[in-house]
Amino acid sequence: MAGIDYFVISLINKIDRRNLFFNLNGPESYISLVGGSRPKKPPNSFSIFRRNVCNEAKRHEVYNMRVVTKTAIILWNQAQHNEKEIYRRLSSLIHETYFTSEVEEV
Repeated sequence: MAGIDYFVISLINKIDRRNLFFNLNGPESYISLVGGSRPKKPPNSFSIFRRNVCNEAKRHEVYNMRVVTKTAIILWNQAQHNEKEIYRRLSSLIHETYFTSEVEEV
Protein backbone atom coordinates (compact mmCIF):
# COMPACT_ATOMS: atom_id res chain seq x y z
CA MET A 1 0.00 0.00 0.00
CA ALA A 2 2.94 2.32 0.62
CA GLY A 3 3.55 2.33 -3.13
CA ILE A 4 0.49 4.44 -3.88
CA ASP A 5 1.08 6.84 -1.00
CA TYR A 6 3.55 8.84 -3.10
CA PHE A 7 0.95 9.25 -5.85
CA VAL A 8 -1.77 10.15 -3.35
CA ILE A 9 0.37 12.86 -1.74
CA SER A 10 1.37 14.13 -5.17
CA LEU A 11 -2.29 14.36 -6.25
CA ILE A 12 -3.32 16.08 -3.01
CA ASN A 13 -0.66 18.72 -3.65
CA LYS A 14 -1.88 19.26 -7.23
CA ILE A 15 -5.60 19.54 -6.52
CA ASP A 16 -7.06 22.98 -6.02
CA ARG A 17 -9.45 22.59 -3.06
CA ARG A 18 -11.52 25.52 -4.34
CA ASN A 19 -12.58 23.32 -7.24
CA LEU A 20 -13.79 20.66 -4.81
CA PHE A 21 -15.76 22.78 -2.40
CA PHE A 22 -17.10 25.67 -4.45
CA ASN A 23 -17.66 24.56 -8.05
CA LEU A 24 -20.47 22.05 -7.76
CA ASN A 25 -22.77 21.02 -10.58
CA GLY A 26 -26.54 20.86 -10.32
CA PRO A 27 -28.17 17.78 -8.82
CA GLU A 28 -29.17 16.30 -12.17
CA SER A 29 -25.53 15.77 -13.14
CA TYR A 30 -25.03 13.40 -10.19
CA ILE A 31 -27.97 11.09 -10.88
CA SER A 32 -27.03 8.00 -12.88
CA LEU A 33 -29.67 6.49 -15.09
CA VAL A 34 -30.18 2.75 -15.55
CA GLY A 35 -31.08 1.98 -19.13
CA GLY A 36 -31.45 5.69 -19.79
CA SER A 37 -34.77 6.01 -17.96
CA ARG A 38 -34.78 5.00 -14.30
CA PRO A 39 -32.40 6.66 -11.83
CA LYS A 40 -30.20 4.48 -9.64
CA LYS A 41 -30.00 5.02 -5.91
CA PRO A 42 -28.93 8.64 -5.31
CA PRO A 43 -25.32 9.14 -4.21
CA ASN A 44 -24.41 10.13 -0.67
CA SER A 45 -22.34 13.20 0.14
CA PHE A 46 -19.00 11.37 0.02
CA SER A 47 -19.83 9.76 -3.33
CA ILE A 48 -20.49 13.19 -4.83
CA PHE A 49 -17.24 14.49 -3.34
CA ARG A 50 -15.32 11.49 -4.70
CA ARG A 51 -16.73 12.12 -8.17
CA ASN A 52 -15.47 15.71 -8.01
CA VAL A 53 -12.05 14.52 -6.81
CA CYS A 54 -12.03 12.10 -9.76
CA ASN A 55 -12.78 14.96 -12.18
CA GLU A 56 -9.96 17.01 -10.67
CA ALA A 57 -7.60 14.02 -10.87
CA LYS A 58 -8.41 13.60 -14.57
CA ARG A 59 -7.47 17.25 -15.12
CA HIS A 60 -4.04 16.31 -13.74
CA GLU A 61 -3.96 13.08 -15.81
CA VAL A 62 -4.32 10.76 -12.83
CA TYR A 63 -6.58 7.83 -13.72
CA ASN A 64 -5.73 5.22 -11.06
CA MET A 65 -8.96 4.80 -9.08
CA ARG A 66 -7.12 3.45 -6.01
CA VAL A 67 -5.12 6.68 -5.88
CA VAL A 68 -8.23 8.79 -6.50
CA THR A 69 -10.27 7.03 -3.81
CA LYS A 70 -7.53 7.20 -1.19
CA THR A 71 -7.01 10.87 -2.03
CA ALA A 72 -10.74 11.51 -1.67
CA ILE A 73 -10.81 9.77 1.72
CA ILE A 74 -7.90 11.84 3.02
CA LEU A 75 -9.34 15.12 1.71
CA TRP A 76 -12.80 14.29 3.07
CA ASN A 77 -11.40 13.53 6.51
CA GLN A 78 -9.46 16.82 6.46
CA ALA A 79 -12.45 18.87 5.27
CA GLN A 80 -14.12 21.35 7.59
CA HIS A 81 -17.72 20.81 8.69
CA ASN A 82 -18.97 23.69 6.51
CA GLU A 83 -17.19 22.21 3.46
CA LYS A 84 -18.86 18.83 4.03
CA GLU A 85 -22.19 20.54 4.60
CA ILE A 86 -22.18 21.73 0.97
CA TYR A 87 -22.10 18.10 -0.14
CA ARG A 88 -24.69 17.03 2.44
CA ARG A 89 -27.12 19.65 1.15
CA LEU A 90 -26.45 18.63 -2.45
CA SER A 91 -26.99 14.98 -1.50
CA SER A 92 -30.33 15.89 0.12
CA LEU A 93 -31.35 17.84 -2.97
CA ILE A 94 -30.43 14.88 -5.17
CA HIS A 95 -32.39 12.56 -2.89
CA GLU A 96 -35.45 14.81 -3.19
CA THR A 97 -35.01 14.96 -6.96
CA TYR A 98 -34.65 11.18 -7.12
CA PHE A 99 -37.82 10.47 -5.16
CA THR A 100 -39.74 13.19 -6.96
CA SER A 101 -38.84 11.60 -10.31
CA GLU A 102 -39.81 8.15 -8.92
CA VAL A 103 -43.27 9.45 -7.93
CA GLU A 104 -43.78 11.12 -11.32
CA GLU A 105 -42.99 7.84 -13.14
CA VAL A 106 -45.68 5.89 -11.25
